[in-house]
Amino acid sequence: MGNAKFWFYPEPDGTRLETIDLGEQLGEFFTDFEADIQVGVGYDGGSKRTVGAIREVITIQRDRLILGETVAQKFRALQSHLDRGYSVSFSADSDKCFAGFLTHPPLTGDTTIYLSGNPFYQSTSNNGIAAGDFLNIVTPNPGSTNECVKVITNNVSSHVSGGNMVIDNGVSFTYQDIGFAHYYRYYPVLKRIAGDTSNIITNEHGQLWNLDLRLVVDYQTLFSWKPDNSGFISSTLTDTAGVLTYTGREEGGKNLDNEKRFWWL
Repeated sequence: MGNAKFWFYPEPDGTRLETIDLGEQLGEFFTDFEADIQVGVGYDGGSKRTVGAIREVITIQRDRLILGETVAQKFRALQSHLDRGYSVSFSADSDKCFAGFLTHPPLTGDTTIYLSGNPFYQSTSNNGIAAGDFLNIVTPNPGSTNECVKVITNNVSSHVSGGNMVIDNGVSFTYQDIGFAHYYRYYPVLKRIAGDTSNIITNEHGQLWNLDLRLVVDYQTLFSWKPDNSGFISSTLTDTAGVLTYTGREEGGKNLDNEKRFWWL
């Protein structure tokens, strides 16, 4: 089982990957959901619900970091990066960073799901997942659906071409649009919650260093990486000599073509 790791491209510039390896597992890792929901009650007593954005919130904690101040001070740059609105990738198990988009929307009960290559492979250099692991499947907002399935057989042979997986019991939902699947403890695009401004790292008398932060999945940026999807921000993935590269997007007049970067917003 791999250590917990963070990956990010510090902004401004954002051309160089930085990795923070905790050197150990987490003490606490759990998820919650926040939802933009409005409920109306009719004169007949009926209840109508309007659902906007539903987002997954990740809580990451590790008390008394084994690497102490050596790793703790690396989070100063990450906090500056996050507090200015940029993104980070995280895995609680850096040996398992599988991700891919659904290439054939499954029907409820289907036990085989077909997946694209991993567009975030270059940051982690890992596409691992195995039988018995869990896989999250999520769709875009508004009204995002989210479910977790157990992998029985992994037939994804390449981070470039993708493949398929056999899962236990089948999917719960019928998918009519695009969907994204990822190892349930790996999140490729996370941002800090707007209301959180406290330090990511705290210490006890300058000796013992603790990590505590909350991050939320940025679905807009995540789904902009769907290959050949015209419904979201323009982006494509191309394969050159077995390497995934990014093409076809501009930000603020700056041409980002062919730059191997993942998180700008």
